[in-house]
Amino acid sequence: MTPKALSCLALTLGLLLGCRASQGPSYSLPDSYGADQVERVIAAAQDDLHSANNPGLAFARLELAWRTAGLKGDARQSLDRARSEAAEALLEELNRTQAPPAYYTRLIDASLTRNLAVRARIGKARAQLHRGNRMRAYRTIKGMDSEYPFHAERQASGRLLFDTGMSLALDEGHYGLFFRYKSLAPEVLEYFTSNYYSGDWEKQVGLAESTPSSIWPDMDPKQCGPEAYSKLGELYADSREFALAIQRHEDLIIYYGNSPLVRASRAAIPDLRLRSVQQADHDRKPLELAREELTAWLKDYQGRDEATELLVQQNLLHALQQLAEHDRIVARFYLTVKNAPGAEYHARRGLELAREGGDAEQIQQLQAMLDKALKNSTPVAQP
Repeated sequence: MTPKALSCLALTLGLLLGCRASQGPSYSLPDSYGADQVERVIAAAQDDLHSANNPGLAFARLELAWRTAGLKGDARQSLDRARSEAAEALLEELNRTQAPPAYYTRLIDASLTRNLAVRARIGKARAQLHRGNRMRAYRTIKGMDSEYPFHAERQASGRLLFDTGMSLALDEGHYGLFFRYKSLAPEVLEYFTSNYYSGDWEKQVGLAESTPSSIWPDMDPKQCGPEAYSKLGELYADSREFALAIQRHEDLIIYYGNSPLVRASRAAIPDLRLRSVQQADHDRKPLELAREELTAWLKDYQGRDEATELLVQQNLLHALQQLAEHDRIVARFYLTVKNAPGAEYHARRGLELAREGGDAEQIQQLQAMLDKALKNSTPVAQP
């Protein structure tokens, strides 16, 4: 064999051994077991579990027997039960010791019961998240949901998705020089809200009994849904995707009308409408809607949130001034084309709005337009 071939073979063997080692400890086991050996294998595995406290070795023995023995009937059932017991113990140890994600591969590759297969994938995703591999954790959960769409561990996987999305959303760092981790958050949180936290999902899975997250221990599990919608609204607002931001705040209000976050979302929606209007001579409807929403907010929450109330009052004045500006532009047009009734209507309405908005210059301009429109509409006296 040439030196080049030897080098390639060494590299290949190194990669294979590295992959094997990355999946956890290796064990000296035969290539296969015969059917007549399985009973002794089960006994040895029980000793591994209960005497040696080595669930990894126990599962490795039983997995090898399960793959090579070709058993049927009672013997097969005994092997299945022993293998499941070892898998449970191994999964518990991996979770307890915060093992690397690759250590879960043996469990994931095994044809385990549905619940064990799901929990092994959740364990892997949790390990990925704790090591900063957040998008890998998300894809592990998403792939698991696709493979097991009706699994019974939605509390754990849903909370893991929430933690992943929020971790990205709060990360101000960059990757690949130009890309922000925060920009990855909407994909994760959108998947989370669409597949886990819409409507009465928390009632369907008994969310009140779910375990708090190790990453966000102070977060009430019942607030994960509202928090996700609120954060999506904030992220879309930051990227100037105002329509999407409004939709997510509206979703929060629809699905979680009793959440403490509703008050902030009701204030955010008209603020986003005003930010989305580019010119006063267009888009009057968003301005009118924002005015109605701001007025309703003050009616419902005045005196309960000083900081938000100040923003709402400022936005209300801004909405009134923008509406008045719209009427001023239209009134000027009607004066130009010598349509006195049209000019009068818009100047009069704009003047009322400007007085509410408190802009002295705007009031003066609209008053002058109204005076001119009234003068032009005065009929000429007959001789």
